[in-house]
Amino acid sequence: MNTDTETLVAFRQEVVSWLADNIPEGPGFLLPLTFMEVGTEEQLEFLIAWQRSVYNAGYLGMTWPEEYGGRGMT
Repeated sequence: MNTDTETLVAFRQEVVSWLADNIPEGPGFLLPLTFMEVGTEEQLEFLIAWQRSVYNAGYLGMTWPEEYGGRGMT
């Protein structure tokens, strides 16, 4: 990823827009702070769905090479 100001501003706008459209509503139950603290199937399913959504948007592994599913960003 080019780190010039214009590119960074555009990326920030992309992420903010995606979050506005995709951030889930509160699940109605307490979420753990880490995956190590998951205590119920309900919590696990919610967290897996959120992680899958973030992955599908291309926001996980962004520094990985494109040939391995990343974006090749610095």
